[in-house]
Formats: sequence, C-alpha cells, structure tokens
Amino acid sequence: MPKPWELTVNVLVFSRDHGRVLVVPRTKPPLVGWRLPPGGHVEPGERPDEAARREVREETGLEVELADTRPDLPLSLDDEVRRVVQPHHIQIEPIDDRHDHLDLIYIAYPVSGADDSPTGGAEWVKVEHTRGDERVPANVKLAIRSWLESTSARDGRGAGAGHDP
Repeated sequence: MPKPWELTVNVLVFSRDHGRVLVVPRTKPPLVGWRLPPGGHVEPGERPDEAARREVREETGLEVELADTRPDLPLSLDDEVRRVVQPHHIQIEPIDDRHDHLDLIYIAYPVSGADDSPTGGAEWVKVEHTRGDERVPANVKLAIRSWLESTSARDGRGAGAGHDP
C-alpha cells in the first residue's frame, strides 16, 4: 500500500554567475549532517511558489526570484486563472515508514541588488565543491548539474531562465 505524502518544496539557489549554490546544514533527523537546499512543507492554502520563497527567507534570510522553467507561458492566463511558477522538476522522496515527501524542486537567484549574505547557518559553496561532497545527496547533485546544463544549452552562456516578477 502506498504511503501518504506531504507536499514540500526545495529551492536550489544559485549565484547569478552560477558558480555557487546555497546549502543549509541540516540538524534535525532524519537528515542530520546533510547539506541540502533550503526547503520545507507547503502550508495549507499556500501556493508552492510562495512556499519556496518563504522557506528560503526563513532558513537563509535571503529574498529570491524563482526561475520560471516555462517563461513562454504567461503567469496570468486570463482574468481569473493564474499560473504558478513552474518548478524545475518534481520528485517523491521517502522520509520514513509512515510518509513520503512530494518535493517540488525550484531554482532561484538572489534578488538583484539585495544583500546575498545568508544567515541561519546557510552558506554559499562553489558548485564544483558539491560534486565530491558526500554530505550533498546524489539527487541534489543531479538537479544542480541538470539546471546548469539546461541553462547553458538555452542561451550558450549559462544564464538562467526567465524569472518571475
């Protein structure tokens, strides 16, 4: 029988030059010691893209712009329908014997002109240092590589996708 899942967001925050990524050392079970992107649960009534921004702010003190992986679609589809900023990908992550997380993985960048000094133990690490860091899970390394490859392919320079307003 499938386990119930909880809706969560994780946010890979890159420096504008894509040379660094933000990680948060986890101190709570079951992920003690892991270096993960900021993230957490989507609250009832909260849109996932709002949750992504909130979790980054709560865990790192940074304000971010989310990269919209479908910039070709307008955010306002008509007078009543609004599209949510599209995540990079969605994954199911087993957490314990009782539940899984349905993770929406977003990409973000610090708001232009804002202080990008993180708080709360979060730190910027060079992207190349994540590759050999055993405290960074393989799925996070894969997501980092996937985004960097897709942004390079998209514009030939490595610049990010369109950002939400």
